[in-house]
Amino acid sequence: MKKSFFKIILPAFAILMAISLSFATTSEEVASPAYYDHPVLGAQPVPGGSDCPQTGTIECMYGEFPIYADEGLSIKLFIRN
Repeated sequence: MKKSFFKIILPAFAILMAISLSFATTSEEVASPAYYDHPVLGAQPVPGGSDCPQTGTIECMYGEFPIYADEGLSIKLFIRN
């Protein structure tokens, strides 16, 4: 009885557990961090980050402020064309 439990039931339970837990995972892309230059507080992170690229013609904005890829505010981000 003990051998049949470990040979049949335990692997079946492990497979069912793996299948059921695979539905609990999500595949979402994490936005890269972005920063804006606040007039009083200085460089501040954009909540939620940004998915804007570093090339383009129109600046990516957070409210009225352009956003940057680094805290030093030297790499501007642009809207995808």
